[in-house]
Amino acid sequence: MKTTKVLVRPTDPSVGDPDDLSPLDQYMIRIIIPIMCAFKIERDDQRSTIVENLKAGLARTINEMPFIASVIVPDDEERGTMKLHFDEEATGVWFHEQECLEYSFDEMEKRRFSFSCFPVTTFVPEPRGHSEKCPVVTVLATFIKGGLVVTYNGHHGIMDAQSLGTFASIWSRNVLAVSEGYTIPLGEQYKAEDLDRTGFHTAFSQRLLHNFHTYQPGKETNLTAERNEILRLSSSGDHLKLHELVPISHWFMTQEKVDLLNQSVRDAFPNEPGVTEAALFSALIWKSVAQARNLAQRGIEECALFTSTNVRRMVDPQLSLMYPGNAIALARADATTQDLYSNDELKALYNLARKTSDSIDEWTADELYDLMGLVQESDNVVNLMLPNLDHSFYISQPARFGNLLGKSQWGSEMGAIKAFRFAFPPPVNGFACPLPALGGGMDLMIWINEEVQAKLKTLESWTKWVEPVM
Repeated sequence: MKTTKVLVRPTDPSVGDPDDLSPLDQYMIRIIIPIMCAFKIERDDQRSTIVENLKAGLARTINEMPFIASVIVPDDEERGTMKLHFDEEATGVWFHEQECLEYSFDEMEKRRFSFSCFPVTTFVPEPRGHSEKCPVVTVLATFIKGGLVVTYNGHHGIMDAQSLGTFASIWSRNVLAVSEGYTIPLGEQYKAEDLDRTGFHTAFSQRLLHNFHTYQPGKETNLTAERNEILRLSSSGDHLKLHELVPISHWFMTQEKVDLLNQSVRDAFPNEPGVTEAALFSALIWKSVAQARNLAQRGIEECALFTSTNVRRMVDPQLSLMYPGNAIALARADATTQDLYSNDELKALYNLARKTSDSIDEWTADELYDLMGLVQESDNVVNLMLPNLDHSFYISQPARFGNLLGKSQWGSEMGAIKAFRFAFPPPVNGFACPLPALGGGMDLMIWINEEVQAKLKTLESWTKWVEPVM
């Protein structure tokens, strides 16, 4: 398999100074997130045009978002802080191209684009892990039989899932403009003020991390060694060894089942405050995984759910929805094992969904400002975001990310994305990411050890709602 690469540089060489990183960038887990986007390509003779359109659109995107052409390097090594750096002649984004005709778009589509269709070692470019000099973004275009898989790696220390969706939407808009032969007016381009990460550099707080509800210690922290090993593998991008410890299971909920779940809860609690669809998905996964882990049988009395929360509109001053940096705080909801094993299914799901929503609401603008101030004053910021709490579970639902990719148009040669997948390196044993499927329904990705996966498949209260994607 021959792979070629070229450095895509901005068309405007005056990229300016590199962005300063915010406290929410500095404390983020240092992993690389690959996003794989599948396209159906009707004509083989358009391959060279597609590649040139992708590269030309990427160059224009660098003009609008110069930080994607930088590298991440250490800043204060004692505190573990990072900074962005334009690497002189290497300022740009590495664009890789390859052909793998042993893979077929039609076969992938028949299998609902299962994760097993996309081996990381084939479809994800290097580097796949954090290092002392690491690109913010790397791209790989893989031509398959009847299709194309475009993978872009984004460093989580610089961009969260919403940012990765923003990047894709701007890149696709520029590819579309190149394909159709027009220039996007200056007034419609990405606004410079949306790039600003400096709004919280004056934050200061004398609070300690365990003073925040999210980081309060639990009864058990016996799994620290396992946790540290998984985090090390995740950060280094060792997907193969990580898969042995924390493999992915892929599930699908049809739109009919999504609607039924929502309507059933509404009908059961007509006089109670409503709960969001996202909170219900969290509740269903939280309850099912707790039972699949046999928490009650093991004498474990409580379990926390950590929800990755987009705080762009929760901070003061608010950030733009298009803000390209990290704007994530972990919300923590706590439940007893008795709550998670309740036989009254709808009541349990409603109560757990309410706990999830209430935990997100606990993050006020003042609390978030204090959190950023704590990061500013911390002696060690590396992976500070991640709590150490046994038997907990983590959920990220970047719905806007999915909507941005689903709506993106990439020109007449490529069309729209037919499916997208996270090749996410889980930082913990117990992580889920529900995302809207482009054809309707929900894709539910769960990273957890094999024993729990096997038990999930036997839980009628889980399999009545979802089906495995093999």
